[in-house]
Amino acid sequence: RLVRRRQGRVSPSERAMVLREFAYAYKVNGIHGAPPDSTWLRQTRTYFREALASAVTAKDTIWIAQVSHDIGNTFTDEAIRYNQQWPRGQLRAKVDSALRCYSRSTALMIASGQGASELVMMDQLTTGLLYREAYGPDSADRAVAAYDRALRIMHRMANGADNTDPQVYVPRIRNKAQMVELFYLRSFSLADPHHAPHSAEQASAALKSLQAAVPYWESMLRDYHSRDMHKVVGSYSHFPFRYGTYLAAELYNATGDTAYLHQALDWYDRNRNGLEQRDRLRSGAGLKQAIGPAHLVDRTAPGSVVVAFHDFPQLMACVINEQGTRILNCEGTDLAASVEGLGAAMKADDSRAYEQLAHRLYRDLLHEALRGRSARSLVVVPSAGMSQLAFDALVTDTSTSPTWGTLSYLVNEVEVRYARSIAEALMPVQGPASSAFNWAMAMPTGGSELPLSNALVQERSTGRSHPLTVDTLLHLLRMDQPLHLAAHAEALVGVDEQPRLLLNDGPLPLAALDAMRIAAPLVVLGACATGHGQHYTGEGTLGLGQTLLRNGARTVVHTLWRVDDRATSEVLGEMHDGLADGLCGTEALTLAKRRFISEHADDGLANPFYWSGIALAGADVQLTVPRRRWWLLVLPLVAGYWLWRRSRKVRARAASETSYAPITASS
Repeated sequence: RLVRRRQGRVSPSERAMVLREFAYAYKVNGIHGAPPDSTWLRQTRTYFREALASAVTAKDTIWIAQVSHDIGNTFTDEAIRYNQQWPRGQLRAKVDSALRCYSRSTALMIASGQGASELVMMDQLTTGLLYREAYGPDSADRAVAAYDRALRIMHRMANGADNTDPQVYVPRIRNKAQMVELFYLRSFSLADPHHAPHSAEQASAALKSLQAAVPYWESMLRDYHSRDMHKVVGSYSHFPFRYGTYLAAELYNATGDTAYLHQALDWYDRNRNGLEQRDRLRSGAGLKQAIGPAHLVDRTAPGSVVVAFHDFPQLMACVINEQGTRILNCEGTDLAASVEGLGAAMKADDSRAYEQLAHRLYRDLLHEALRGRSARSLVVVPSAGMSQLAFDALVTDTSTSPTWGTLSYLVNEVEVRYARSIAEALMPVQGPASSAFNWAMAMPTGGSELPLSNALVQERSTGRSHPLTVDTLLHLLRMDQPLHLAAHAEALVGVDEQPRLLLNDGPLPLAALDAMRIAAPLVVLGACATGHGQHYTGEGTLGLGQTLLRNGARTVVHTLWRVDDRATSEVLGEMHDGLADGLCGTEALTLAKRRFISEHADDGLANPFYWSGIALAGADVQLTVPRRRWWLLVLPLVAGYWLWRRSRKVRARAASETSYAPITASS
């Protein structure tokens, strides 16, 4: 198209640019459908060499350097992608070819007076990446040295000194994201996440590298204005707190130093609330102070256990109870396959297969955390891959003839609540100013009917429910009253898709909820999959329920998958009865589930698909003061007083009859 537009008159520099872009597009397109050998990369290199020839013809030093770097990257990609298949000699040839390309690119840039440029920095970054990925820990020192050269180039670009400690924070550096990536990659070379456990020296050095990235990360938060910050972080993946949480926990277990435990807990939560951090930093409020280990016991209710899962580089759990805090290793759990297997067993109505999988997950994830403790309440902070795992439906023991109604569900032993962070898990029970629910239901044109859920709303609202339009819902969410809504929802998880509620006048996407402040303290989402959504590094799962919590709601009852209308209405109806009796939300929902299982033990509805997908997240909530049965105390007093008065009257009458009785002849 460029040739036609220019009528054949295209300069060599323009041709080099177009050919380079084509080569890059060909390479990226081949990543997902790459053949088992490196044919596609060799072809990519051919296209880049055509671009290089045009750049040489144009005598354009910058383009020659850039395309030389691109050619080097094709060798690096080969060395990384196929290093397990090739003999050492073949791998070494690819590494040497890549290094020659990067050296040529750097030399050309220095000769043109642009030694302090992002292209030269990228030559060093990809050199470090090449050493680490191709040779692993054997070349860790070389990789770290390359990253340090890249960091110093970034310092020089900001008019900093060339001989400074590369880990010193330089506010003038404009490309903060690049600094975060460099420190992140540097930490991987200092303590390879795939070669754990690490020595204390390795873990400490890697943690220090990630600490150096934090001020750049906070500056990124201040500078980004888009609400899609989660996409930036989640797709970029170079995020200090994710790996840093693991390293700090590893150092705590190795040394017993509570300073590392404090950092692990702090960074655990900072790995989950990027948008909240951004909003606080931009408002000038500063970040919330982390809860110190010494105060965790004070914040943990008696009989309560908090289990916060972390998934990288291997699954671990932070367990907090009134006795203290422990870090447990959950390595070996094939979480994705197990969760998928549970779903398949429920769908196939196979209680035996479900029991085996659910019991194995209980052993792997919770047995050690709950062992030897008389826990009444469990608060789970799930990690990636757990958004559709109903912990209260895990099985604590196996039986010889399992049926859905007789399985040893965890819900029969403890109450289960979910939280987005450790700080949220430790929040005290919330008591809204108003306990009167707003009730609303949506019946969009073309949607399937929800007769029982709608009947629940009509019954509980005594006919005063709100037809659910977009404006009505937004108005109700701004009111300081609990809200129950019955509607359809879609948990769209494709690229750039958002979960949404389907209302009478059209869909309400997650972004609309994310742009407002929620005043409703408790929101019951009687709709499908309102707790499901994409999981983003640095933010967590972005579902409708989590969005309400992030924007002001203190408690949300949401669903983990496409739930059944009958079962959902029954469980939620029982939960509302418990709330009205003064029970806390978690207890009310737990008792509702226990009763549902008991009542449907023989008809198939005890299958966890029907009841366990309803979950309470956020802080626990209590809507009313428990109804004290004062009449049980007063009744004996009233009865005693009545008997005492009656006895006095009887005695008085008897005395009167004795004193004033007439004298008869017989007397």
